[in-house]
Amino acid sequence: MFDPDASDWIFREQSHVGIVCEDIERTMAEYERLGYSFVLREGNITLRRPGLGPQEPFAARSAWSLQGPPHVELGEVAGRGGQPTLWPCRGHDHVEHVGYYVDDLAGASARLEQMGYPLEATPAGDDTRPLGFCYHRLPGGVRIELEDGPMRKRLLAEQIDRVRRGETGVIAYTPYATDPA
Repeated sequence: MFDPDASDWIFREQSHVGIVCEDIERTMAEYERLGYSFVLREGNITLRRPGLGPQEPFAARSAWSLQGPPHVELGEVAGRGGQPTLWPCRGHDHVEHVGYYVDDLAGASARLEQMGYPLEATPAGDDTRPLGFCYHRLPGGVRIELEDGPMRKRLLAEQIDRVRRGETGVIAYTPYATDPA
């Protein structure tokens, strides 16, 4: 059982709320009317699913609010990629997951698995460890995303800084670090 006062409690730092949308520009405009600003990211991603191995690569588009944490993440990959799809299409925007930064991604993921919350997906890598981020599904259907806090915070900060400096183009989607910075 987790103890919220223990130093290894997984849910100490919420990073974002993930919302799946069918039209990211429309949804960004709706949230911008509420005062949010976004960094738009796009690129290809390949996920690995336990028991299914690496899946077919697919184009992902997401936007992260400059405001946060917790940030608002808009994801426009509904219905894309291999089955089962990462972010399913429901015909309307919907809250899909809650994300948390963790200091030890592999350890936090293993702990959730030991508790009966299976690993659902992570970017494909060279081994079986979660890489950059991972999704776990609770028995009631809710999805939790764990993120490699030290690495992902740095990547997001760099992306947000680029937008604040006026570089408003689309930023290449990087699910995990390719350099040890």
